[in-house]
Amino acid sequence: MRARDVLLDATLLLFSLIFMATPRTAAKLIRRSSTSTHGRQHSGPPASAYVHYPPEGPTRIGFHPSHAPFPRRFISRLSTIRAPTRRYSSKAGSAPDLATLIRQKSAAEKLSRLRELMKERGVNVYVVGTRDAHNSEYTADRDARRAYVSGFDGSAGTALVTMDKALLWTDGRYFLQAEQQLDGDHWALMKTGLPDTPTLEKWIDENVPDAVVGIDPYTTSISGLKQLKKQLKRKEVKPINGNLVDEMWGADQPPMPCEPVFVHAEELAGRNTTEKLAGIRKKMKEKKCDLMVVTALDQVAWLLNLRGSDVAFNPVFFAYVTITPDDVTIYCNSERLTAEARTQLQTHDVSIQPYESLTADLTAMSAKLSPEGRVWVEQACNLAVKTALEAGLDEERRKGGDDDDWLMLQDTPLALAKAKKNDAELAGVREAHEKDAVALANFFAWLDKAVETGDVWKEDECTLAERVEAFRAQQAGFRGPSFPTISSVGPSGAIIHYRPEEGNCLTAQPVMYLLDSGGQYEEGTTDVTRTVHLGDPSDFERQCWTRVLKGHIALSQCVFPPNTKGPQLDALARTSLWAYGLDYRHGTGHGVGAFLHVHEGPQGISPNLKGSSAETPLDVGMIVSNEPGYYHDGHFGIRIENLITVREVDTAHSFGGKKYLAFEPLTLVPFQRKMIDLSLLSDDEIKWVNAYHERVRETVERRLREEEQRSSGSPTVDNSDVIAWLREATAPLTRPSAAGMTERREMETVAAA
Repeated sequence: MRARDVLLDATLLLFSLIFMATPRTAAKLIRRSSTSTHGRQHSGPPASAYVHYPPEGPTRIGFHPSHAPFPRRFISRLSTIRAPTRRYSSKAGSAPDLATLIRQKSAAEKLSRLRELMKERGVNVYVVGTRDAHNSEYTADRDARRAYVSGFDGSAGTALVTMDKALLWTDGRYFLQAEQQLDGDHWALMKTGLPDTPTLEKWIDENVPDAVVGIDPYTTSISGLKQLKKQLKRKEVKPINGNLVDEMWGADQPPMPCEPVFVHAEELAGRNTTEKLAGIRKKMKEKKCDLMVVTALDQVAWLLNLRGSDVAFNPVFFAYVTITPDDVTIYCNSERLTAEARTQLQTHDVSIQPYESLTADLTAMSAKLSPEGRVWVEQACNLAVKTALEAGLDEERRKGGDDDDWLMLQDTPLALAKAKKNDAELAGVREAHEKDAVALANFFAWLDKAVETGDVWKEDECTLAERVEAFRAQQAGFRGPSFPTISSVGPSGAIIHYRPEEGNCLTAQPVMYLLDSGGQYEEGTTDVTRTVHLGDPSDFERQCWTRVLKGHIALSQCVFPPNTKGPQLDALARTSLWAYGLDYRHGTGHGVGAFLHVHEGPQGISPNLKGSSAETPLDVGMIVSNEPGYYHDGHFGIRIENLITVREVDTAHSFGGKKYLAFEPLTLVPFQRKMIDLSLLSDDEIKWVNAYHERVRETVERRLREEEQRSSGSPTVDNSDVIAWLREATAPLTRPSAAGMTERREMETVAAA
């Protein structure tokens, strides 16, 4: 390094020490500088007020290269600064993180206290689910009740506690994780989906003859209660006011999040709230519904064009919405609304009421229903909402049971409207994916160089995840990861939803490395998985990897008629693996929101979908993931994931006069060439990979060049190394000639000798 550069770096380091004082302060200042939107005014609060994924986690560098006050090499050094990890979305403080809270008390101590409370409430079975009062997949830490009581923190599972047993049901994605996290002396793992595993209801029926089953009406859905009662006809199911896990958690339970709620720009949303309400009210009129209760957090955020940060990785906030033919009301903590958010609500005649007022208001509203009027809620709506509505009905209409003529249990029209992205939303999502592609090109270029120099062996799963986020944070409009990064070396990759923990993760080795990560950008949400080998892959690893790629290509190339459901396409991604006697224990695709949830319904591609999700056709504008995989327990995991959107396609014919549909890839990240076994790919599949790589190269190189041009002053950005990596990574695949194959075999023979 030249003497001038050394002096400059030293001066800048001294500046940071004098003016920033601590790494955490430096991180906050850097985050504030990342709010530029290249000329577009951001209507929310400063980024530092709501970037929380996690808020006090490993410190991130948020400068966009075009306006960073430090040279890029200095930024890359700062990106290794770390602060204590916290996953809270509440304001900074000294409270421990959720993992620490889970470990503070032993399984025996927690179960003993819970059983005392069960006895006091007159139940001998207690069900602890994963979801919160809004049926959210990802929950705030205060709602992580199942994780707290059981020690298992995967995103899916149900705990069941009796007076002498404790059991946890979860699916194949989490078998290995649950085996590691559960205290085997006190908990039994029930592997959902295996032939010898009874359902939760069947286990209760067969093992607790005099069962009185306790549930929390706020975290139990209407459909969940129906299933319990249907399967446990001879048992009593008893809703209990006040969650028993909350009582046993006590003062250590994290507080309710209280972060700002801000505006999501209409230019990104494509439609305003009044326009959205018109479509919803039209559907309500068709169904003769006088009232709709919106409980899903992403539906609330989408309808009102607002975003928040109450739930880690998800830009949503705690609120309910009620809609009538004449009024719309949001129930939330109004103190959290920014001035712009409050003004926007007033512009669209949205009334504001306290979050806690919902149930009382629902009782009053149901009392005013017309004789034929109905209420529209989703099956996932919590039981407490239904109970409040029932309380306002006259005796004649308060029938109870499954066939209430006053209650319509269907997906709200918001769910489908949100899933079908409009042109503005799709434009934003494409922009987000291009930004993401630049960030990942930087990461994988760095990774390949680090393997070459040997520096990568100093890294571990956690530091690699932090580097990915640091590269994303250089992109304007980045708001944090869209889910906890799955950074898995070797055998960790076989745990499908593995989450590395500091102090308990593997160092980089010359083995398979699976990276499943995503970003929340103002413009959209990303989710991408690439599996690369950091050494020399075996023939078996390359065969498995290539068969996963073949499944990915098969789904990507699929052309299908209108009204096709996702489960009908799932087998396309598995056929190549099936031919080899392999498979994977998860669905192939999930829906994705636009700067919303990374897992969005009702659409999906999986044989395991149920209810309306299984019956929802794939339609134009929907976004789904395409992520086949293979997991070799104890050795490695492989997953290849792109996000794809449904579009109309021109075909030679149009049976029934209908336009056929196809997928367009949104993700723009190369596949590792050395993992591809060309002998397993058809000419058509090679052609697809080359076309995809050409698109990746053209798009990402253009953005890297633009980044250099924007930084024409000082400091400058030099992306030549990344561009060189990109060109090599996306070079066309060609089959070796027969002579070339002979020469290669001879060289391998000589090398072996």
